[in-house]
Amino acid sequence: MRKILCIITIGILLAIAGCNKVEEDKKSNLSVQNVTEEETFSVKEIKKDIYELRLAYDTMHLSKRDKKIREDFFRRYDEIVSSINRPMTKHEIRFMLMKYVATLDDGHSWVEIENEWYLPMNLRLIGEGLAVLNDNDDGLNKGDIVLEINGVDIDEILDKLKKIISGETIHGKKYKMSYYVTAKNVLKYLEVVNDENDSALIKVKTPKNEIKSCTVKFVKINNSKGEKTKEYFHKGFKEFDSAVFVYKRCRDNDEHKEAIKSFFEYVYDNNISNIFIDLRDNPGGHTSIAEEFFKYIDIDKFYYLYNTKKTIEHYNDKLYDGEIYVVTSNGTYSAAPLIAYMLKINKEAKIIGEPTGGGNVVYGRPRYVTLPITQINYSVSTFITHFSNRDVKYTLEPDIYMPLTVSDIVQGVDPLEEWIKGMKK
Repeated sequence: MRKILCIITIGILLAIAGCNKVEEDKKSNLSVQNVTEEETFSVKEIKKDIYELRLAYDTMHLSKRDKKIREDFFRRYDEIVSSINRPMTKHEIRFMLMKYVATLDDGHSWVEIENEWYLPMNLRLIGEGLAVLNDNDDGLNKGDIVLEINGVDIDEILDKLKKIISGETIHGKKYKMSYYVTAKNVLKYLEVVNDENDSALIKVKTPKNEIKSCTVKFVKINNSKGEKTKEYFHKGFKEFDSAVFVYKRCRDNDEHKEAIKSFFEYVYDNNISNIFIDLRDNPGGHTSIAEEFFKYIDIDKFYYLYNTKKTIEHYNDKLYDGEIYVVTSNGTYSAAPLIAYMLKINKEAKIIGEPTGGGNVVYGRPRYVTLPITQINYSVSTFITHFSNRDVKYTLEPDIYMPLTVSDIVQGVDPLEEWIKGMKK
């Protein structure tokens, strides 16, 4: 349950805003929300706020994009403004703006949904469908595949949902769909629930291909932070000549330096020849963590951002020169895919897992802004970065496809660990 609370509270608020290559996103103070979702605004007020949003993107974001993207954004603005012919509620305005900003294909630029209630379901959109990851108190079980919510086909819901989600790739949007679809404010916009509903009827297919329906009650978001989880740690598989270093975030701090040092000590002490850098569900941070990693690798220089080359100052002469695998998922986002690119291009690392949620071109350093009249919060990317080949604008595809499956979920196994155990030493 705590994991769900954290995902909904942070994930929906920031829309997995992630971070950029140099520093953590700096948040300006957002205005206190004192305007209800049902408050109505005049045509003149709506147009004024939309103009303020367009102006913010024009001055802080669009100047870094190409001419066609600017022209398309302005054309859509004209279409939206001309279509507004009646007063609208804050709720209606919010989702109109979400759909507008989503056309930028930038996961760091988004409109906040300001959700207060959610369905306590831990979900993941996998190849077999929208899967339930954990048993819950309402009768859903891990491995169940969601078919309908309140009688509305899940494919219809997801098809509409992707149009309001900000993201560089469809894979990243699919990752976000898994928690957006539990938000009451979103389901209300999609006309799946209304204000009076305190629950939703979830129809699922079980792993045994049985059909069942469960009534799941909406619960209020708990904004408590909960326990801090480790952002870096390693797992040893000595008997399989392998070791895994897990990055939950990309922060180049003392914790990271100590963790990476401990990891390579394990690798050296046990003569490991296969290492796995696990970037699954990593929302991003600093690409500078790659430089710390390379200090333990047999490489003198490496290609960094903008096709620049950096010289490595190793800690000692004991350097790793074995196989490197980078593990990715559709939750590998922002700076994290860039780390994968660096390892692939500089050390011919093999990518294993699923296509990344982010791509080779990354936006970041978002400014957090509040519209003056409706008090809707939104973010604007003010930075764009890319790796050596800017033409590679989308996702990083795996060399070895290793998806999460219903079978993995039901058995409670990690597909990576199963893959490692299948390797021959």
